[in-house]
Amino acid sequence: MIGRDSLIDTARSYLRQEGVHVLLYGDRGVGKSSIGNVLLEIFSQTRPDEKIVVFRCNPYTELRDIAGRIFDECGLGDVRVLEHRDQTTNHVSGELGISAGFASGEVRAGNSVATSNTVLGDRAFADDPSWVAHKVYRVNGLLFIDELDKIANPEVKRKISTLVKTVSDYTGSRLNFVLAGIAQNAAELTDGHPSVQRCLKEIAVPRLTHDELVGIIDRGEKEIAIWRAETWLPLRFAPEAKDNIARLSHGYPYFTQLLAYHAAEMAIGEGMSAIDTVILEKAVSRAVNDAEDELKKSLDYALRDDAEAMFTKILIAAAETSADYISAKELRESVQSRFGDEVSVTLLNPYMKRLVGSKESLDEILADIENPKPIFIRQSSGNYKFLDPRMPSYIRLRLSSTGKVSSQVAQQPMESGPTTAGRMH
Repeated sequence: MIGRDSLIDTARSYLRQEGVHVLLYGDRGVGKSSIGNVLLEIFSQTRPDEKIVVFRCNPYTELRDIAGRIFDECGLGDVRVLEHRDQTTNHVSGELGISAGFASGEVRAGNSVATSNTVLGDRAFADDPSWVAHKVYRVNGLLFIDELDKIANPEVKRKISTLVKTVSDYTGSRLNFVLAGIAQNAAELTDGHPSVQRCLKEIAVPRLTHDELVGIIDRGEKEIAIWRAETWLPLRFAPEAKDNIARLSHGYPYFTQLLAYHAAEMAIGEGMSAIDTVILEKAVSRAVNDAEDELKKSLDYALRDDAEAMFTKILIAAAETSADYISAKELRESVQSRFGDEVSVTLLNPYMKRLVGSKESLDEILADIENPKPIFIRQSSGNYKFLDPRMPSYIRLRLSSTGKVSSQVAQQPMESGPTTAGRMH
């Protein structure tokens, strides 16, 4: 796996140890799920008799949902049933009259079965980390819990951390966990659980370098060909096209794979065996349309009613200046240098208010699954960070496809960064 061999080797060494588990964390789109999937594949080949369970979280995930998946796939029972009740009651039928204050008439007893049977299912207990741990610690296998960041309730994250810690405390425990999620540090995914750090080994997944992104394309070239003139011809990317893809991707394999896939698809459709910058430019618009919905919704929302194009200018200036953090001062200077518009603090503030949104904390932003996410989060007074680190690349892609910004973006120096599984990996 391009640029990830050392991370995978480290994770494998941890998982060979009893009671030790792995947490993969980093930006969205850096390849945490890809690494997890590679670990699953290695696990299935080297330990074929063991169980492999995969659970991908959503905003409503509860611990009992994860427990239910383990129970179902490992034959431990059923936590879906909360309560089952069978009950019938006595009844009578007949004619009853009243005479001189006394009941009279014929009373006939009907069918009567006085039974009551209530069975309490495991679901009532499956939200208790200690109970679940006692049930699953003997499972010989690997549990991959992906997209942990999507869980809206921090208490659920804490319960998962407690489950991992409690399983590791059992002597002879055979179950390994691999957790993965978007975060700047492990504490964000474990809700700051203090004692879990001893058994949960943290692996930060960085962005890929420019050369590593090009390496993804190089590997993909070896696996595709085009049928032409009754023979198979290798499909090749021109060096300039590879370089542009890597620059636009800015460390994120998500975009490298998206761009390379659409460029290859377009070349094959046109019967061409070479992908140059002309084909790449055509492929950019397709990649923009195929990008993740959350990115599109956020940018669409930010650019609504942009009659004077000031939101567009601010976002282009921000995307070309930084892929991570930017100050209001840097942003104003960038807008002026690129577009000649002098932007004062007073003028900038209303625009940034929309781009930051009304939510006060990251937890509130992530918990709001109904509305588009803001472009930025405020780090401190006058300092901002892109909420989704892939957004600068997406802004460049989308606005370059409309001719508003050049696709030849100067490459930012990168010492580290994230990736994702993709079509050309």
